[in-house]
Amino acid sequence: MWPILAAMLLADLRVDYTRESLTATHIHYQQYIDGIPVIGGERIESISRDGIRTVTDHLAARPSSTRIAALSTTAPRAGDLVYLNVNGEAKLASRVVVDEQPQRRYANYYDAFTGALIRSDPLFWSSQGRVFEVNPVAKLNRPDLRDQNNAASAVPDAAYSVVDLPDLAP
Repeated sequence: MWPILAAMLLADLRVDYTRESLTATHIHYQQYIDGIPVIGGERIESISRDGIRTVTDHLAARPSSTRIAALSTTAPRAGDLVYLNVNGEAKLASRVVVDEQPQRRYANYYDAFTGALIRSDPLFWSSQGRVFEVNPVAKLNRPDLRDQNNAASAVPDAAYSVVDLPDLAP
């Protein structure tokens, strides 16, 4: 029974991307149900350099019945039809991207049957960041500063500057 269930589940996962780090290879799988992507439905497989495999699942259960023909007339039609992983359950939704302010895009998810807003996700990063505009040693005139094995405490807060970071997208 388990191999059949695993095969059915794997058929709904597609490799989205692969990333290499210094310590491991990370493979991201996107979950699909009936060819429709599941937002928040994913599997991340990490294979360390010494061969240890770790799998993290955030998968949504297939709905017991999908009534696509009975979609609400109040549900937004401009968006894409997706499933939304809501606490491990796949909920059919319409994904509509809106610009509420300049540089502030949101993905709004509406219930495909009732048209009710389920969730709104920002599609932007914070517009400010904490950075070094110049080397901390030069900014503070402190030649005594040392790396301390990349410890965050090695750099005093006064060495950082908060700057605007325009045009960032996730």
